[in-house]
Amino acid sequence: MSHGSIAPQQVPQGPPPEGDPRFHAILAAMAETHAKKVQDYGDGEGDFLSNLRASERMGLPAWKGVLLRMNDKMTRMNNFAKNGSLANESFEDSLLDTACYAVLGLILFREATEAAAKGGQRV
Repeated sequence: MSHGSIAPQQVPQGPPPEGDPRFHAILAAMAETHAKKVQDYGDGEGDFLSNLRASERMGLPAWKGVLLRMNDKMTRMNNFAKNGSLANESFEDSLLDTACYAVLGLILFREATEAAAKGGQRV
């Protein structure tokens, strides 16, 4: 997953948001990447997270499947911390992927929590 560099001019326009402008630039780049990737990962019928829900076919809730994907990224980042290099993906891309997975996992966890509450169950 390539995110490219995030230039200062990518900071959202309008009133300046509170906090570090680099933080907001990274969030904007993450949103742009998500919008592009749903074309490849969505089911074409409006479920933009269908690829993440695939783990449910194997009995693993989607939000837990996202945790596994995040663990893969953590393993990659730990290797970078030990060795100082990665062969197939930059360290920054791994960090950004992990941040994206965290947001997507939160969405899926909230869905599961809401569905469980309606059925009188716990997640």
